[in-house]
Amino acid sequence: MNLKSPDLAIIIAYLVTMVVIGWVLRKKARQNKVNYLLGGKSLPWYMLGLSDASDMFDISGTMWMVSLCFLYGLKSIWIPWLWPVFNQVFMMVYLSRWLRRSNATTGAEWLATRFGRSGPGVRSSHNIVVAFALLSCLGFIAYGFVGLGKFMQIFIPWESIRRFVPFPVPTAYIPHFYGIIFTLIAVFYSILGGMHSIVLGDVIKYCIMTVACISIGGIAQYRLHQPGQALHVPAGWLNPFFGWRLDLDWKGMVDDANRKIRSDGFSLFGIFFMMMLFKGVIASLAGPAPNYDMQKILSTRSPEEASKMSGFVSIILLPVRYSMIFGLTILALLYYNRISGDLQTPGGTDFEKILPATINNFLPVGLLGLVVTGLLGAFMGTFSGTLNAAQAYIVNDIYLKYIDPAASNRKTISMNYLAGLAVVIVGIGLGLFIRDVNTILQWIVSGLYGGYAAANLLKWHWWRFNASGYFWGMLSGILPAIALAFLKYRGVLHGLDLYYWPVLFLLSMAGSVIGSYVYPPTDMDTLKTFYRTVRPWGCWKPVHRVVVEEDPSFVGNGHFRRDMFNIGLGIVGQLCLTLLPMYVVLGLKLPLLINTGLLLGIVLLLKKSWWDKLKEY
Repeated sequence: MNLKSPDLAIIIAYLVTMVVIGWVLRKKARQNKVNYLLGGKSLPWYMLGLSDASDMFDISGTMWMVSLCFLYGLKSIWIPWLWPVFNQVFMMVYLSRWLRRSNATTGAEWLATRFGRSGPGVRSSHNIVVAFALLSCLGFIAYGFVGLGKFMQIFIPWESIRRFVPFPVPTAYIPHFYGIIFTLIAVFYSILGGMHSIVLGDVIKYCIMTVACISIGGIAQYRLHQPGQALHVPAGWLNPFFGWRLDLDWKGMVDDANRKIRSDGFSLFGIFFMMMLFKGVIASLAGPAPNYDMQKILSTRSPEEASKMSGFVSIILLPVRYSMIFGLTILALLYYNRISGDLQTPGGTDFEKILPATINNFLPVGLLGLVVTGLLGAFMGTFSGTLNAAQAYIVNDIYLKYIDPAASNRKTISMNYLAGLAVVIVGIGLGLFIRDVNTILQWIVSGLYGGYAAANLLKWHWWRFNASGYFWGMLSGILPAIALAFLKYRGVLHGLDLYYWPVLFLLSMAGSVIGSYVYPPTDMDTLKTFYRTVRPWGCWKPVHRVVVEEDPSFVGNGHFRRDMFNIGLGIVGQLCLTLLPMYVVLGLKLPLLINTGLLLGIVLLLKKSWWDKLKEY
């Protein structure tokens, strides 16, 4: 075990601090439901932005991204568009502001502002979004749980603790055993302290990770530029641009890498990119999914601060995170022969283990403890944010809505505790069936979200869309997404989940449109209130006409073109932020100069066309 006493002291101190934070803030969290779930809507946007960025700095996603960077080089900057990472730009420009104007507590509660509290399909639409929220939260918990187990197994080898475990653990489930142990610690502080403890814990974790990431980037840069060192990578690895085919050949260097690229399904990169871009734009127009990201937006003090928070996330997340991702990639490439043994499994090379294997072999005492602490905290932050979102839906949208609307504050908080424990147990149970991080990630972003996108795109942009359309659209997407996961698990279907996404999207769109026209439109009073409050652009002319007849001074949102211009700038800016630490570590001066100049130009343009205009609409 490479963890020495100073490393263990740092890890233990962090875990104890998290437990103390949860215990100290429990009284503040217990004051009322809004305090527990949304931090009383009193936290400043930069704190919530740090927390949101910290939650996105999850351990499983970072392991996956290091493996991508190793295999695909600078071309890996495009693959997170599967998520899509640029949804933060859409939210920064307009969707966070639209969402926050509702003043809701959860995404399900938001539906009442759009479809009303009674009428055809209202209850069904509410129930289906709760079901989706819980399904996605459970998926994210299982996803983080699997990554954590793989990560900790490298640092605390099973052989060193086997004699202390009073029952046999099958080899395939050793990572899951580690995941359960560390999950229990995260449960304590997140359930007790609510949103206040989650945000404070996330800020502490972000500070730790910033120091760790910059240190790793610096070590990688130093070792790469030592005399006699050279990167042995395929032609095209250092080029972020691509053609129709990927054309990266690892033969003679890391032969298993070619097998992994084939199994990933990214070889026809041009087609993959077009599918990913199409899916990403549609998913981004649908707005945030009902998870920790949405809860942070609803926790802000105003719509303007919601936009600032979403913009802040990319700025503080991408350069710091990619300093670690690319730094570890460079170290793994330079010393691959020393870590290759740690990557071997009965099924071949597991490239998702590159991150823990590299950290375990090349970081000095103290920094190793800091990095392990930060990544352990990354899991705990993502886990706690996701758990908080699941609790909000169970308590606010099931218990208080249907079971006990008059529940006392004490009873409501107790139900939050019980709901949290139930979600953790079910999430861990699902995690036992997951083979690797990529499996669950692909299903969440390409399968499950394929069923989410159509209905949630229409709810913002089409006045005729109603509660029945929402229910049938979501149901028409979610059921096929679940069937897809089952059929792929049983080996009936194969291939990248992304290529099934258009089918799921079209099924969901058909359900949305047919369901909307089967029933009458939403009550006009509800639509007028929503239109005045949120002020969306899109297909809203009939409602706009009625609102203007009643109030001739009302001015609709005519900023579609400006929003699209800002989104284009923001997406290019995100790519520049991602490439920045890569070029610094590689020491490529001309690309770094061009990238930095482009980034500064984008910042100045966005200052004029977005930041200075936030109070206008």
